[in-house]
Amino acid sequence: MRMPHVTVWRGSRGNPIYQVGGKSFVFFRNPRPDAVDPVTGERYPDVIVFWVPSESDKQALVQDPGPAPACRIPMAPRTR
Repeated sequence: MRMPHVTVWRGSRGNPIYQVGGKSFVFFRNPRPDAVDPVTGERYPDVIVFWVPSESDKQALVQDPGPAPACRIPMAPRTR
């Protein structure tokens, strides 16, 4: 299945990065210290990032009671 105007690039670990107009909207993040298993302390190897245009869009994903709700990992403020 293809989405119109979407290109797929491969990240440094071979994971897909989905872009429209050169801007990423879904990608798989490399393991980082801000996403860890609370029991083992190990970094999650499979964090998926979804870029959304607004706080309300983000909240709609995070608060969805569906079978696979999104979760939010606290992030440092963006500096760019």
